[in-house]
Amino acid sequence: TSISFGSAQQFTSSSDSVDADFAASFDSSANKVVFSWRNNSGGTKTGKAIVGTVSGTSISFGTAATFESGAADKISAAYDANADRTVVLYRDDGNSNYTSVAVGTISGTSISFGTATVWQSSSVSRTQIGFDSNSNKFLVAYMRSLPRARVLTVSGTSVSAGSETNIRTDTDGNILRPDMAFSTSANKFVV
Repeated sequence: TSISFGSAQQFTSSSDSVDADFAASFDSSANKVVFSWRNNSGGTKTGKAIVGTVSGTSISFGTAATFESGAADKISAAYDANADRTVVLYRDDGNSNYTSVAVGTISGTSISFGTATVWQSSSVSRTQIGFDSNSNKFLVAYMRSLPRARVLTVSGTSVSAGSETNIRTDTDGNILRPDMAFSTSANKFVV
């Protein structure tokens, strides 16, 4: 019932700055972690990701990759065990605040991304993404006046989105950010 930690390690270079938004995911095939964040360097906010390798209580990092050269915000990430891809979801502040998704592939200690796809052509906030290991699809929960959800399917480094569904049809104004977990025994999401 206890936890202990090794020494903290720096994963950004001296010119990088983790600016508010951050997500972590685990690639079970490569046995690597992926950190994704909004980088603020010299006033330019880009989306970056880096691969971490854990050994004992230590972690080492590869070279950071850019998944969004514009202004990435509201970042969340999850791993697709079927397609063997890491999916990073974010709001593109440089493109009318549309929500985009970038699909990354790990090779060694590096990650590379395909071309980002806009999956929601409207401004959303507070996104969260989870992977359904039964149907091999993602569920994205987000706020767009109401809490809503869509299903995303990965093929290679491309993503297609299903239709939007309301999680609730009422709001009391107090929903801050949807969160979720997938039950492998029930094959259902709890949001």
